[in-house]
Formats: sequence, C-alpha cells, structure tokens
Amino acid sequence: QNVKIKVYEALNPKRTTLAITPSDTETNVDGLARVRTLKVMRASLAGIPIVTPDWIEQCCVEKKIVAPTADMFIRSLPTKSRDLATDSSSLYGTALVAARLQQVETGIIPKNSAVLPLKNVCVHLCGTFVRPPKSDLQLLLRESGATIQSSMSVAIKLLQSASFKRNTSGKTAVFLCDESSANDLCGITSAQAGQIQSAIEGCSTDGRRVL
Repeated sequence: QNVKIKVYEALNPKRTTLAITPSDTETNVDGLARVRTLKVMRASLAGIPIVTPDWIEQCCVEKKIVAPTADMFIRSLPTKSRDLATDSSSLYGTALVAARLQQVETGIIPKNSAVLPLKNVCVHLCGTFVRPPKSDLQLLLRESGATIQSSMSVAIKLLQSASFKRNTSGKTAVFLCDESSANDLCGITSAQAGQIQSAIEGCSTDGRRVL
C-alpha cells in the first residue's frame, strides 16, 4: 500500500510514535513486557504506545498498516523482582502514565499534576555508575520527573533547608548509590555519611523524606 515506516536507532520522544518490544509469555500477566530496556522505559514515561512484534506480523499479513488490537499492547514493564511483577501496585503502570499524560494534554487535569513517578524527587548519584552508564541514569531520571542534584554539597543543602526539615517542601531526597564494592558506602565517604546523618537529625518526625 506504499506505506513507509521509519525505524529509529535511538528513541526520540518528539518523533517516535510507536515502540515495539516482546511480551512476557512466562507469566499470566496480561500486557507485560519481557524486558525493561532503557528505550522501553523512556517510551513508557513519554506515553508512547508500546506494542508487541505481533503487530508487525499482522501488518505483513494484511500488507498494510493496521491498528493494533488490545492484546498487542504492552501495559506493564517487568520489575527486578519476579514477585513484584505480579503485585497489583506494579501492574499497568505504562497504561496509567499514558492515560494521565493524555488527560494533561486534553486539559482534564492541570498541567502541574504529578503525572511522572519521580516528580518532586531530588536525586544525587553517588559513585561512578559504570553499568548502567551514569548518562543513561541521568536521562531516565530527568524524564521520570526527578531533579538531579549536581553535587553532594547541593544535596546536603536541601536537607538543611528549613522547609525540608519541617517536611513542608513536598520534596523527597534520594541518594542513589552504585553497586561498587570498592568502599563500604558505595560512593558515599564516611565524612559525607556523617554530614547526611547530621542534616536529617533535625528533620520532622512526621516522616523523613530521605532515601
């Protein structure tokens, strides 16, 4: 039918209209992806529809671009823990984000709504992060709505702020450590650990938003 499909090596949220990944056939979870790659996670966060290769096969059979059927869509991404993959709280996250983004675009909910999972989360990366590469983590965190703290001093300054201590800032501080075994604290020196501990001691007991 002279219909052309352009395949991109890298995902571009502004150009990519469809992502393709295989489904997990080992579980009974409907619409669960088999793998959780960087591209698939970015597509999910951008609200880009994700379908299985069955869609391509159907297009080839009919020799034209066809609309994906309900069973061709990916609605959930796998978790690291197989037990969590079947927990109701982790299911249909992909579909939920897409629906919420659509509601923002159509004006059903305000644009400042917490649609992305890491909105109001401030993250400092501790360590070198060879695998996965630090650049991949930073990209994924930003597209998840997180704010990346450029240095340990900036992260500690957040903990020391009056609004954070009173638990009125609405922000959560996360220190994300690499998996290096080079030191006991995985990217956090003993001196830095002491600064962090000292800063959070003055936080509200209503719930210290430090991870």
